Amino acid sequence: MNQKLTSIIIDDEIEAIELLNIHLAQFENVQVLGKYTNPEEGFLNISKLNPNIVFMDIEMPQHNGFDLVQCIKSLKRVPKVVFVTGYDKYLESITPSNSLQILLKPIDPIKLKKVIEDFQYNVVNDGSELEKVFSGIKQHNRLLVPTQNGTIYLKFQDIVFLKSDGNYTVITTQDGKETISAYTLKRFEEKLPKELFIRCHSSNLINTDYIFKIDKKKKCCTLSAG
Repeated sequence: MNQKLTSIIIDDEIEAIELLNIHLAQFENVQVLGKYTNPEEGFLNISKLNPNIVFMDIEMPQHNGFDLVQCIKSLKRVPKVVFVTGYDKYLESITPSNSLQILLKPIDPIKLKKVIEDFQYNVVNDGSELEKVFSGIKQHNRLLVPTQNGTIYLKFQDIVFLKSDGNYTVITTQDGKETISAYTLKRFEEKLPKELFIRCHSSNLINTDYIFKIDKKKKCCTLSAG
C-alpha cells in the first residue's frame, strides 16, 4: 500500500492554487493540508503541519520561493520542495533532485505524476540535502542577492561592480542602482565567473566589460556603464 503523502500549496495567485489542488485530488495517496497565498503564513504552517511536500511558486511578493527554501532547510523536519512556476527561465537553473523538483505552469499531469511517484518511494529528507541542492542552483548568468526585502537576481552583464562596506556588500548595476546585501564580498566572489569579474582592490570586484581605462601610475581604473 502506498504511503500517504501530505502537502501544502503556496502561491500568491488563488487560481493557481485551486488548479493545482484539482490535479492533486487525482492522487489517492496525496493529501493537501493547507493552501496559502501569503508566503509567511505558508511557512508558519509548514513548521506546524510538517508536510512531506511543499508545492510553491517562485516569484511572489515580499518573499519568493527561494526565500522560503532558505527558511525551510533549517526546520527539524524538512519537506520535499516542488517549485511550480510560470517562467521557463528557471528550468535551466534548477537541476531536479530527490529534495527539490520544478514544474512549469500550466501543469503537465504526467510530469506531476512522476514527481509524486519519485517522492513516494523516497520520503525521507533533511536540511543538509536541501542545502546542498539549493547551493548548487545555477541561475542562468544571474547572481542570487539576498537583501533586507527579499532575494533578487541580477544578470552578470548588468553588474558594474561590487564594493565591500563593512559586513555588507553594495552592488552597483549599469542603470546606476545600488543594492545592499548582508553577504560578504568574498562570498559573492565565489559565485561570480572569474573570467568576467576581477578584484582590482581588496574591497572591490569589477566587471571587466565596464573597464574603460586603466591607469597603472595612479593604480586605478575608469569604468563606463555606457
